[in-house]
Amino acid sequence: MRALNLPWSKRLRENSAVVPVTQNRDFRLYDWEARHRAVLDYNAKNLVDLVWLGDSIAHRFGGPPTDGTPTTGQSVWQEFYGHRNAVDMGFGYDRTENVLWRIENGELDGISPKVIVVLIGTNNLAVNTVLDTFGGVQAVLFGVRKWQPDGRVLLLGVLPRGKKPCDSMRRKVEALNELLSTSMLEGVTYLDAGSGLVGPDGRISESMMPDYLHPTEQGYRVIAENVEPTLAKLLST
Repeated sequence: MRALNLPWSKRLRENSAVVPVTQNRDFRLYDWEARHRAVLDYNAKNLVDLVWLGDSIAHRFGGPPTDGTPTTGQSVWQEFYGHRNAVDMGFGYDRTENVLWRIENGELDGISPKVIVVLIGTNNLAVNTVLDTFGGVQAVLFGVRKWQPDGRVLLLGVLPRGKKPCDSMRRKVEALNELLSTSMLEGVTYLDAGSGLVGPDGRISESMMPDYLHPTEQGYRVIAENVEPTLAKLLST
């Protein structure tokens, strides 16, 4: 294990969102440690040009390595990324601190992806403040840049959640994305991929997110189409 040695204050390092740790919160759906080993094995055997790194929203996209977890975006993944040597490093219920542990324990070793897509932070907002969650996302970006200095990083804003625009979690997401959009590390591109998931009245339709958090196949298509122009450009440069 190699520590990130984050160059921040003691107070920030005490933020739980930046302390690498494993988790087992989604054990009814999949084995977290087994998935970690599967990612390491997949990376050792396959060419990787594109990484999706994140939580259940990336996990349920359904890219390889698969583990039996229910997916709703697999057909969209196959259409947009099946020909791009892509690996799905989404882990259900992950927070920033869990992604940090995975980075420190080899998931970005031995590969040379052209682009790393990062989508993380929504689960932190249930237990961390917006500012602490922001620190956690920044720590993940720092780790990705450290382990993959030649790769381009595409940071996606946390997707909208909560049925109504007045929902407290919706407001937290908006505040977090505002911070993320204005504070970028070198080599990181920010993109709001959630436009189109919310209707003109500010509500999230069940056709996009039945639980107002996880996308349907239609929701994944909206995300992929929003991401595509920026991703294609990053992959080609």
